[in-house]
Amino acid sequence: MIGVLMALMTLAATAQQRRPIDNEHPLWLIHVDVWFAADPQKIIDLIPEDVRPYVCMNLSMSCAYDKEKNIYTRPRSAVRTYKSWGSVCQKNGVWFTCQPASGGHTHIQDGDLETFEYFFKRYPNFLGWNYAEQFWGFDEPGDKSSSKQSSRWALFANLVEMSHKYGGFLTVSFCGNIWSHPLNPIGEMKREPKLLEACKKYPESILWLYKYTTSSCFYNNESVTIAPFISGLAKNYGVRYDYCGWEGAMSDLKGSGKCKYPGAAGIGTVMEQTGINGGAVWDGPELTWTNGGEGFTETNAKIVDGYSRRNWAPAPHFKAIWTDMFRKVIDGTLRVPTRKEVVDRTKVVVVNDVNTGSDEDKYAAWGNLYDKLYKQDDPMNKGNGQWMENYCYFKKTGRYATIPVTLELYDDLAKSIPVQVQKSKRTQQWSNLQKKVDEFNEQYPEISTGDLFVARMGNQLVTYTPYSYLNKKTTAEGRIPLAYNTCDSLILNYGKLSSGVVREYNDHIDFYLNNFRTDTTTTVIDVITIKGVSSAPSYTLTLRESATAEPTEAWDAENGVYTLSVDHLGPVDVTIQCAGTNSRPAAGVAQPLAIPQQPAESHLPIVIEAENMDYKSVSGICFTTNGKVPDDVNEFAALGYVSFSTSPVRWRPSSMAKRSPSTSRKPARTTG
Repeated sequence: MIGVLMALMTLAATAQQRRPIDNEHPLWLIHVDVWFAADPQKIIDLIPEDVRPYVCMNLSMSCAYDKEKNIYTRPRSAVRTYKSWGSVCQKNGVWFTCQPASGGHTHIQDGDLETFEYFFKRYPNFLGWNYAEQFWGFDEPGDKSSSKQSSRWALFANLVEMSHKYGGFLTVSFCGNIWSHPLNPIGEMKREPKLLEACKKYPESILWLYKYTTSSCFYNNESVTIAPFISGLAKNYGVRYDYCGWEGAMSDLKGSGKCKYPGAAGIGTVMEQTGINGGAVWDGPELTWTNGGEGFTETNAKIVDGYSRRNWAPAPHFKAIWTDMFRKVIDGTLRVPTRKEVVDRTKVVVVNDVNTGSDEDKYAAWGNLYDKLYKQDDPMNKGNGQWMENYCYFKKTGRYATIPVTLELYDDLAKSIPVQVQKSKRTQQWSNLQKKVDEFNEQYPEISTGDLFVARMGNQLVTYTPYSYLNKKTTAEGRIPLAYNTCDSLILNYGKLSSGVVREYNDHIDFYLNNFRTDTTTTVIDVITIKGVSSAPSYTLTLRESATAEPTEAWDAENGVYTLSVDHLGPVDVTIQCAGTNSRPAAGVAQPLAIPQQPAESHLPIVIEAENMDYKSVSGICFTTNGKVPDDVNEFAALGYVSFSTSPVRWRPSSMAKRSPSTSRKPARTTG
């Protein structure tokens, strides 16, 4: 018995006890956000039932603080809000995390470990703390919401250890520019040895996510953020997507408001991070309330049994891009590779062993690391595409794996990477750009020709048109030798902002194509050509969320060439039954994911905020939107309160309209 107990203790010391994450158990963090005055119950209700078991609600408080009044303004009390919103998540049996900070600004002081630990102890469905945009807002005098950099990194060390203790994880997403190299994951761990040691001891308890918010330094941000995953300091990796980087860069180059963000611009890169780079965690999309498309929008209130009820709806991008694409993760079409598969594909790693000099020297890559590899050409002649002039996250080619820039290599798997370049000796390794390119080409055989982004992970290909509004060219073509299907080759000619996942099998090829956007209704033609086909193929096409499509096929029997043109807007599934005469290895069939571990049942009280209830005979529902707080109102939780009228006031939880009191298993109380 003692031996069994010791074995269980050892297992607990190395596993995520509450909700494991790996390539077969991905996690999607969906935001319940103060910026759209969220009602957590309504947002949970909008998540489709087939997707909900894979979801964790990220309770995002942002952080707004009035230094003159010495009060937080959005919201007034984050901890009280977390408690009530967390209880709603608990009532629904869904996981949640809490995001208390915007950059350096925080609702919970970095040294308040008792509060951080309280949520692990109190809520069995609490997975951990989430920190985003750790590149600004630190060390601001006279602002108690602004943390010191040193205290934040020390907090992260404590939270990694605490997360391990309770079976959760700390999430940190990074985006930055040339002024924030010391705040990237390398900088944080170099400057705080306790954080480095915590990540070495508990790599399952830390998530570093690549965030798309700043409008420059995309390639470096990706390199330093994926590095802990590659090097052995983290068991998982992920992406926090929003459109700010795209919109900011386009505005800088073409003028503010000249280029409305097209949702399709985010599809290909998230496909790459998920299906090639092993990103088992999605966080977002962030900026859920803006642009008419990313997350949730509040609709007009409805009258139900004489009560007014606030309502939300999922925005178009949320449905036709993010939910639809995550369903392809769930059904196995977009497979997340294991860490071993990602590291095995990585042939070149940079070890930043420099500890003196500039911030760039100590904490980042160097300017021309990506030149003549996957760095985009600069069509606007605005710069060289390095650092602050790296205006687009699209890559010129998918031939090369992302180049990680690490501290060291911490396990045998990481140490197996064949080319390990110490930054201090890079000119000895590569005396000029051509020698660097030659070594990369030797390590990475060509997988396609043409200008389409094509990255391969086994029988899975991630593909996209790598052109933004900066380019005159809008279509791209890739000529791909087939590796599993018995035909000769595949040619893909994609239209503007098109993306696709391709899965090869001996006798057929599956395609998931998505180019959905709300800034236009114009369809785009994607052309699939297969060469070396023995007999006439057949196809099936399935319209997915909000899609329109018109397929046209052509068969050249004499030359064994089959062409299918898909004129579409939105996501479609295409399967082409085709075979040739080549001998190819068999590919495993796409496997749907199992339901991941769900929260333990809890009977804690449920707190429902008054401003989220159905109401009548009141003067109004008042919210702390845009940081505006009435001077004479101080004591309320969450985002607002009910302003009483002279008539008898009535309100009720919206959920009470759906069930009789006798069916509720858990006590509820109101606040606000």
